[in-house]
Amino acid sequence: MWLVRGQGFLLEAAIPVLGTGADPEGHVRFGRSPGGRAVRAVHRGPHARMGPTYEKLAAWMAANGLEEGRVSWEQYVSDPTQTPADELITHIYALLADAP
Repeated sequence: MWLVRGQGFLLEAAIPVLGTGADPEGHVRFGRSPGGRAVRAVHRGPHARMGPTYEKLAAWMAANGLEEGRVSWEQYVSDPTQTPADELITHIYALLADAP
């Protein structure tokens, strides 16, 4: 999950786990994924070229009167160690703002 903070970014990486019974240590913590309505774009190709996909997602949301909520996140569907860069699939999600 990328959150813009001034000119930098805050990255939170997450992996799904089922009740491990373990206590998190250091910078590791348990949490829940964001809930609510979201939109998704599918990016095919290298991660370094996701900018246009984000732009298309933002344009689609604007054209449909939707406003981005507090977070967006990426789901890496393909394994970059096993998949050629041009064939990578990444799902880009944007949580929608609550309707007034």
